Amino acid sequence: MIMNVFSTAYPFPIVLASTSSFRKHQFMTLGYPFICDSPQVNEEDLKKMYNSLPITSLALKLAEAKAESLKQKYSHYVLIGADQICHYQNITFSKPLTFDKAFEQLNVLQGKEHTLTTAVSVCYKNTVLTHVDQTHLRMRNLSEQDIHDYLQMDKPFFSAGSYMFEKNGQKLFTSVLTQDPSSIIGLPLMAYKHFCFS
Repeated sequence: MIMNVFSTAYPFPIVLASTSSFRKHQFMTLGYPFICDSPQVNEEDLKKMYNSLPITSLALKLAEAKAESLKQKYSHYVLIGADQICHYQNITFSKPLTFDKAFEQLNVLQGKEHTLTTAVSVCYKNTVLTHVDQTHLRMRNLSEQDIHDYLQMDKPFFSAGSYMFEKNGQKLFTSVLTQDPSSIIGLPLMAYKHFCFS
């Protein structure tokens, strides 16, 4: 099947292996019908198992594991898994969950350049397509009051790195270098669209 760039028809049913509302809203912009389901993986256990891998390989492993965890349940579906790792030098940043932890993360990142490594895995039966994107973001110098005010605005306690770029988080940065802006939110849509046409 040859797809038109703006077609919303897709030859196979799609499952997005994610509970993230951000990824769900991202994927909705493509216009394809799809469903979301929770991947059957323990992400923290997988991170410990593969902690010796380079960041790009780790992100790909996690994305693949999420997609493939639903293969038995959705054997005739296209399965999409994604993962994102926020890191600075050899430090990785998990979801902060609390105000104090978020404050600590932003205090480390302010005034520096860090990286978001975002991977996507698309599985259909025995075919697996993967892609990884790296975005380099330089955060402006922030005072403690700046950090406090931002956290009160966006409450980014479930976002690795403690910011939400899609909301007020853009104001924290002086530069962003990426090949796929959609990957900043958590799902590289340009890569997925390429998979559709390949």
